[in-house]
Amino acid sequence: MLLKPHQKLVRCPFDPEHLLVENRLQKHVIYCMKKYPNHVKCPYNALHCFFSKDALTEHILDCPNKTISQPWKYGDSESTIRSRIINNAPFHIEVDSSGEDWKQEYL
Repeated sequence: MLLKPHQKLVRCPFDPEHLLVENRLQKHVIYCMKKYPNHVKCPYNALHCFFSKDALTEHILDCPNKTISQPWKYGDSESTIRSRIINNAPFHIEVDSSGEDWKQEYL
């Protein structure tokens, strides 16, 4: 498989022999989940799958996504958390409608 410079190869959490491009991982995991029904998922990232609860418990202690899902516990300041939420909030822009006269347009 010829990779572009920005692409990264990752391993399937179910079968380590499955190598794929990172942006295809979610689709592939859904496909592979059907073959391995007795798995448990990480509560912080659904792509982290394990076959035993012991492995999951060990993973939860060091999961890199834990800090993303619980920033208030792991040192992000309140202003950082708010800026992530507020910066993506939609806002209303007033439009000058004085030039429009719908009654006149339909006459």
